[in-house]
Amino acid sequence: MRYLYAALLLPALLFLPSCGGKKEVRKEALTGDAAVARDAISLAESIKDAYLQKDKTAMKALCTKNGYLVLIGSIKDFDSAEMEFRPTRVDIENNRVLLYIQWRGRWVHNGQEFTNKGLAVFELKGAPLKLNDILRANPFRQPEM
Repeated sequence: MRYLYAALLLPALLFLPSCGGKKEVRKEALTGDAAVARDAISLAESIKDAYLQKDKTAMKALCTKNGYLVLIGSIKDFDSAEMEFRPTRVDIENNRVLLYIQWRGRWVHNGQEFTNKGLAVFELKGAPLKLNDILRANPFRQPEM
């Protein structure tokens, strides 16, 4: 009887691990509006990173001519800064994308700390997308003293 149990148990123990393997998870490629939204959010993060690093060359590459003028014309001096972007909505219209971003930031200038938050709308155009304008509360216009 013991041999019978052992004979049945051994194949079961060998079979079970082969059934519990991980299933392959395939990620579908984003297309259409979803891809545009992903690209818009990625662009906003890249602009924020370039701003925090004070990298004007990178900022210029991420903007249209008008967008760069808007961006560079609004930047105020700071010693260090931290910013958090939270995209809330993306509107796609014909030849432009409107990216709504709730932002929160902290800036240090001459030993003073400034904090602020707001809702900005980034107008993006082109292919690949580039910043063309900043509507509403421009996060790069900080720190307001």
